[in-house]
Amino acid sequence: MEMKYRKLGVTSALVTGAITIFCCAAVAPASAEVTAAQLKNAYGSELQVLGDVEGIDLARGVLVVAGQHLLIAKETTFSYDGIPVEDQVRALRMIQPGDLLAVSGPLDGPVRSVSRLKDAYIAGATTVYVKAKVLSVQESLGRAKVDQLGIDFTPAMADAQFVKVEPGQVIEAVGIRPTAGGLLLANSVSPSSIVATSSIVGTSSIVGTSSIVGTSKVAPKSIVGTSSIVGTSSIVGTSKVAPQSIVGTSSIVGTSGVAPKSIVGTSSIVGTSRT
Repeated sequence: MEMKYRKLGVTSALVTGAITIFCCAAVAPASAEVTAAQLKNAYGSELQVLGDVEGIDLARGVLVVAGQHLLIAKETTFSYDGIPVEDQVRALRMIQPGDLLAVSGPLDGPVRSVSRLKDAYIAGATTVYVKAKVLSVQESLGRAKVDQLGIDFTPAMADAQFVKVEPGQVIEAVGIRPTAGGLLLANSVSPSSIVATSSIVGTSSIVGTSSIVGTSKVAPKSIVGTSSIVGTSSIVGTSKVAPQSIVGTSSIVGTSGVAPKSIVGTSSIVGTSRT
């Protein structure tokens, strides 16, 4: 009997462990490895929404996908699993609540394309992507609202690159919705990139101001025309050394410490010499 109970105990432990592993696997987000960049590579750089259809208003030309109201225009193109559907009315009638759609286009106008995917949407397993403007934020709960979709961004806060979510901000959120019409559990939330403003053309350098001519603290090598001051290299008449000869004087009036060697031919030289 004791051996029987031991076997039952081991079997019970194995079953319990298996159930725990299964539950953890079911709870773990299926989209944990999927990024916004990967989804845009697959469905196009203008991807706006990837999710399930929640409502269709043919009269107003509006689709509600993952809580986002999307306006359809005459120019909007449709496809089914990559195959174009030319008849727009027929394409819209083919779309049913619960279908999985990939919708692309700008946020401030009608969508450009709607692709009905062949894959079925499964709540809690299918990856959902939304690019939208944040209407409100509840920081204490780690939640935000974009159109009619509530986003729980607490899972994304574990990422070191997570950026604070604020009202008015355009974000890209990736995750799953455990229940139909419920919150999006976002494992990735990031600000939407702004195209064509990463650099400002023509201001990377300012031509003509890399150096300021005339204000350098290093003396110029030469100043053309001023390297010498003509006429001032010597000052005539102030030398303290007696001249070797005075040409052209007949007499010298005054006192001289050193007599000139010869005086030839002028009337007089007035002045004093100390040497």
